[in-house]
Amino acid sequence: MSKAYSGYPGNKMFNKNNNISVCPKCNRNTLWHNSYRNTYECLNPDCKISGPSIEEIRAMSGGGALNGTFVPPPPYDTQPQGQYFPVKKNCHAAAWIAGICVIVFLFLGYSSRLIPSILANDQPQVVGIDPKTGEYLDYQIDLVKETGGYDVDSYGDPIVLINNKDAHDPSWTELYNFLNNDRTDTYDYDASVVQDSTPFHGAVENYVDLPYIQGIIDGTAQPKTPRICSDFAELLHNNAEMDGIKCGYVTIDFEGQSVGHAIDAFETTDQGLVYVDDTGSDNTRLSLIPIGSSSFGGRTTNDKIAYVGDGKEYGTIDFDKALSFGLTYQGYLNWLETYHQFEDIFDQYNQLAAGRDMVPEDVYNKLQSLKSQDEALANTLGCFWESLGTVTDFTITWNGNWNN
Repeated sequence: MSKAYSGYPGNKMFNKNNNISVCPKCNRNTLWHNSYRNTYECLNPDCKISGPSIEEIRAMSGGGALNGTFVPPPPYDTQPQGQYFPVKKNCHAAAWIAGICVIVFLFLGYSSRLIPSILANDQPQVVGIDPKTGEYLDYQIDLVKETGGYDVDSYGDPIVLINNKDAHDPSWTELYNFLNNDRTDTYDYDASVVQDSTPFHGAVENYVDLPYIQGIIDGTAQPKTPRICSDFAELLHNNAEMDGIKCGYVTIDFEGQSVGHAIDAFETTDQGLVYVDDTGSDNTRLSLIPIGSSSFGGRTTNDKIAYVGDGKEYGTIDFDKALSFGLTYQGYLNWLETYHQFEDIFDQYNQLAAGRDMVPEDVYNKLQSLKSQDEALANTLGCFWESLGTVTDFTITWNGNWNN
């Protein structure tokens, strides 16, 4: 009886192009031409005859019949030990090719992330403030550039604005609380300072002490003591930004004056644009009451709300008094109106006193009434700050310049 084998046809482990013919010995359709060995081999395990040609196999088998019943070859994994099939070599080659493709695929995927990282690591790493961009952590370092050049402080260094990328516009209450806690106003203006006007040569950025500015941001260095208006404006600006409050640096020119002024600006969310002058100058107009030696209009703080407009008188009001008059320029006009009321009563007092040290009781009572009215008005007015002049031009710098 012939033995039947399962797994063929349709077994993908066999090449359909291989020639299968009738074995002369076992008369089965199992004679296969092995092109790699260039031999003919019978796949029937009960026969297993092989030879270089069909004629020699026929001679070896005594000339068997050429016709027989087709017996499918066994599946690859049931082939007898030592049997050689080209499909096995093809399988190994396919496995090698597949393996190489996987390796190449993995390499390309990994290198797509690794190579940019390597290239990035080849670039010099910036430690501290980037001298090219002025960036450091969440801060941007900028300079104040105007038509005539760059603003400088009393030490001859460029004004450096520390801008916080995450700073926000404050409400009036937030701004008020910030000014109340900030210590910039505790310094006094130094009128003896002669500002260094030595010109810069080359890039102004090269004159900035970046490690020192970084130290201010990191809290390891203290800002320079402010002495003139630009120092005060720079210090208040940087303190606000490092506190998360957006602030602008303002420069002002006055009619008939070669020296300008510097203050700060805040865009409040509920009161609009508000100017702040923190310069500690004692430019107050003091009013004296002769009888009783009373005085009015003295300063108690250097935190001032400033009122700025082209062609208008520059005005300031104590920051804790300003809201009652208004924070727009009309607020300063309201303050002036109240101040003029104070002056009128003050003049009445001086006329009635007429330089006397002693007066009749009725006159004394009248003087006391006038004095009480002025005390109430003075308490409302706060410090009597002198105007610096008429504004001809002013510029707000929210984001300055660095290498541009």
